Parts: sequence; C-alpha cells; structure tokens
Amino acid sequence: MTLPGAFLSLLIAVVAALLVGPLLDTGPRAVIDQALFSAVLIAAVVSVRRQRGQLIAAAAGALAAVGLGWAALVTGDDTIVLAWLLLTVLFLGFVIVSLLGVVFRTRRVVTDTVLGAICIYFLIGYAWGHGFAIIELRRPASFGGLDEAVEPGRLHALIYYSLGTLTTLSAGDIVPLTPPVRTLSVIEAATGQLYLTVLIARLVGLQIAESSER
Repeated sequence: MTLPGAFLSLLIAVVAALLVGPLLDTGPRAVIDQALFSAVLIAAVVSVRRQRGQLIAAAAGALAAVGLGWAALVTGDDTIVLAWLLLTVLFLGFVIVSLLGVVFRTRRVVTDTVLGAICIYFLIGYAWGHGFAIIELRRPASFGGLDEAVEPGRLHALIYYSLGTLTTLSAGDIVPLTPPVRTLSVIEAATGQLYLTVLIARLVGLQIAESSER
C-alpha cells in the first residue's frame, strides 16, 4: 500500500517541476529544473511503496536516474544524456504501471484515488516528453519550433508539447516534422483520451456500486 499523502506529495512535485522552470532566468534554471525533477523521482518512489520488491526496484531506478541526470547536466555528454533519458522513460513507465494497479484495483473512490489518477496522467505526459527528447537528440530537427537544446533542465518545451498532445489541446507552436514523431504523437493523443475514458468509467462504476450498497 502507499503511504498517506504520497499521491499528494507526488502531484505537488510534478506540478512544481512543470511550472517553476519557465519562471526562472536561464542562469540557475538548469540546476533548479534538475533538482525539481529529482524530487519528482523521489516522490514517485514513495508513491509505489506497496511491496518490498517494488520499493527496491523503484528506489534503484530513481537513484540511477537522478545520478545520471546530474552527470548529464555537469558533463553535457550526449551519451550520458541519452542514457539518462532512456532510464527516465523506463522508470516513469514502471511508476505508471504500478500506480495504475493501485488506482484501478481500489474498491472505493477516495481522495487518494483521484490524486493518483491525476498523477498518472501527468507522468504519462512526462514519459512521452522524455521519449520525444530521445528522438530529438538522435535525430535533430524532428520538431519545428523547438528552440531549446535537449539537455537536463531544458526539456520544458518537449514536455509542454507532450502534455498538449496528451490533452489534444496543443497550441501548435511546436509541430512534429518527421513521420515517426507524427505517428508517436497520434498514439499519445489516443492514449490520453482512452485513459480518461476508462478512468471515468471505472470511477463512476465504483461510485454507483458504493451507493447501491448503502
């Protein structure tokens, strides 16, 4: 089971990492961005604390991702950046699957259920954003309108694009230019809509079942 308040802590960390970076000057921005995202990874470990094996796997993945992230920030080496992005995508995927198990196995709709569902939605956007960063790193100019380099602390543009695609509310200022990126963008948009549809159906069904038992 998760610790009380774990989902709230994760949600606060995710939103802070998303909002604080763009408000900062370019000087300290990369360092603060990386620190905030490290906090997201640590909060994610706490949120998946259900079984000892899961906790150990999550902690190991988070520590490795945090370490690689800071190493990539300091060195700027493309190989380290690529390793960091790949590990982050894998770790976020693990967290998403774990949280899906918590949310969809619940028998009652409580505040933690809703917070967990929101966290999953944001983490899906974060995972796809880092996935797009891998493509941009390996094949530059895969996106139009992307001015920032793919490095730790400079992923906001791609995460912004990812969340816009996930919600199908993209402003169109960043556009996919290559067939692989276009295809993945369509898949992400479909994933976002399917997730919301299934989630709402599940929560409404639980609420109706709970009401009928009273």
